[in-house]
Amino acid sequence: MKNLKVIIACGSGAVTSTMCAEIVRNLAKDNGITVNVTTCSAMEFAPQIKNYDVKFTTMPYKFDASEKHTMNIFPLITGINAAACKEKIVEILKEAAEE
Repeated sequence: MKNLKVIIACGSGAVTSTMCAEIVRNLAKDNGITVNVTTCSAMEFAPQIKNYDVKFTTMPYKFDASEKHTMNIFPLITGINAAACKEKIVEILKEAAEE
């Protein structure tokens, strides 16, 4: 398994992406997946997503159809469907790590 480069974007690049980064790091650690998580603002996101294995957002974002391992992880912030969101995050991380 490789060390995954993960990027998480939110509106400002400060609050929700930072909260989610800690959750993603813990999920990865609990599942034996090595990650390097970066956070950024919505404005910084698009120009750099090609440099990352996994791309998460906490705001609406239309990913290009060719982009793999993407997801909106806003449920981690609201708590609504957070368990299902965490399961999907682990699934995405595992898929990306096995490539």
